[in-house]
Amino acid sequence: MPLELFLISLSTCMGGSVAIVLRKMGLTINELEMNIKGQRRGDHPTGFEKIIFEIILSSPDATIEDLNKVIKMSDERLCPVTSMIRGNVEVAFIGKVLK
Repeated sequence: MPLELFLISLSTCMGGSVAIVLRKMGLTINELEMNIKGQRRGDHPTGFEKIIFEIILSSPDATIEDLNKVIKMSDERLCPVTSMIRGNVEVAFIGKVLK
């Protein structure tokens, strides 16, 4: 479905930019998991009114502060897909770091 493909594109864009910046910071990435869920509007057109990301980083040396900083940077400046929906769809991020 088109909206599911959009979520895949959005999570790929965010995940790729987050991974690149974390590596440039010299941090180890053992695993980076992106879970994404969209809540649709009740009225037509029934696009998304809210998108929720859960970003789980497995890293021995990264902190939650590192991850949140990179998520914010990716959202605001690096991912062109999030820039296309800014102001039209509420986007929430939940970051977790596993050691």
